[in-house]
Amino acid sequence: MSLKLLYVCPGLVPPPQDPSNAEMYHVGGDITVDVLLPTWEEKPDSLRGSLGENCFPTYKVNEKLTYHLFLAGRYKLLSFRQKAAIFWFQVGQGLRIGREKRIDCVMGYSTGVAGVAAWVLSVLLRTKFVLRLPNVPENAYRFNAFGGNAFHYSARVDVKTRLARVVADLLLRFLVLRCDRLHLMYPNQLQKYPTLQKIPASVIHSFTAMSRIPYSGKSEGSVLLMGAPWFLKGADILIRAFRKIETEFPATKIRLMGYIPDEHLLREMIGDSKQIELLKPQAKLQTFQAMTDCSIYALCSRTDAAPRVVLEAMAAGKPVIGSRVGGVPYYIRDGETGLIFESENVDELAEKLRLLLNSPELRARLGQNGQRIARAQYNEAEWGRKVKELIELTVLGRISEAEKEPSARVTS
Repeated sequence: MSLKLLYVCPGLVPPPQDPSNAEMYHVGGDITVDVLLPTWEEKPDSLRGSLGENCFPTYKVNEKLTYHLFLAGRYKLLSFRQKAAIFWFQVGQGLRIGREKRIDCVMGYSTGVAGVAAWVLSVLLRTKFVLRLPNVPENAYRFNAFGGNAFHYSARVDVKTRLARVVADLLLRFLVLRCDRLHLMYPNQLQKYPTLQKIPASVIHSFTAMSRIPYSGKSEGSVLLMGAPWFLKGADILIRAFRKIETEFPATKIRLMGYIPDEHLLREMIGDSKQIELLKPQAKLQTFQAMTDCSIYALCSRTDAAPRVVLEAMAAGKPVIGSRVGGVPYYIRDGETGLIFESENVDELAEKLRLLLNSPELRARLGQNGQRIARAQYNEAEWGRKVKELIELTVLGRISEAEKEPSARVTS
């Protein structure tokens, strides 16, 4: 049976030039996907240069996947006007698509604008609603409250912080209780919200173009951390931990790669160290190369649900050190594919770094285990199979094998 999915995505990145790098390209079965996607471009010509002359406003990849694009770059980034314009586009375009063809399921990404727009569309189109939760729900408000890059974070909870948390929790409860099925990133993602755990859910990892990640077997003696925002990724934690042991490993480099708006703050933490490097963000191929060359990947997040970079590092054959937050311990098997430390515990992280840097044999064993598991369990085909199952469970009312057990609720 052919099923039609309408996916409401927050953007703001355009579709990849190579369609096989897009997650919805890999959805299995006879499922057609329309994606509502705001992009950061201001003019259509910016898209045409990479996607072709006929890509705007509708970019049809093939008979199963179509993007409907919106130029969100015409508005100030993250402004109220931009968010309102995106919401209006998503609801309006979604209704136009729904008038042209039957929509069996609407999927919304997160409890932000895209999630709300998806719920509105599911009501107006009288169809099923799936909510995808990409973050740690109890920490979602921290993205807005602290801006992600502010290293002057204080434990003091002010009025703004309380309000941000109240709004985030209200949106979470409102949308979860109205969805037909949840797309979770790890099994206990809603452990802080007992009343929401009755909603049927499927656990699906972050999409990664696993087959594109190279493996070289190289190890140049560096520890890598990539991504942003820097505060939430714990760049400061890694710097402080390494500074405790750097004299023991004079040939080791710490490499931090990504967009750094407050570089001077990191520079102050680095001080006179010659072993810590700040690198500008790179294209995907260059980031894969950096990952292939490193010896250890460090994920020091203060909050993280299902970091894609962990799966990428594992696929590249690298041991991963990760903090015990969100879904990180679900994807990093402590002592088998990597090592886990308590979030923000600088001393424990320093000990984990020392252990791995002193043992090439341990690094090799963890890296080999991670590569085997990542490429077998988190590849593109497995992702597409799980999304296909999620849609069928939602639309056709089927019960998965896991849910047949009386105590089961989450399938994976």
